[in-house]
Amino acid sequence: MQTLDDAIMDLIKKGWISGDDAYINCIDKSKFVQFLKKPPTDFTDA
Repeated sequence: MQTLDDAIMDLIKKGWISGDDAYINCIDKSKFVQFLKKPPTDFTDA
């Protein structure tokens, strides 16, 4: 059995999904931020 994030990482490595799609659907965002085209907007100070 594998985690959702592991499955998403496999899809990125195969080139089947974009980094943006991976980031949107993953659980641990810190693992996938490196694959984004641009950094995510930080709303923590809002």
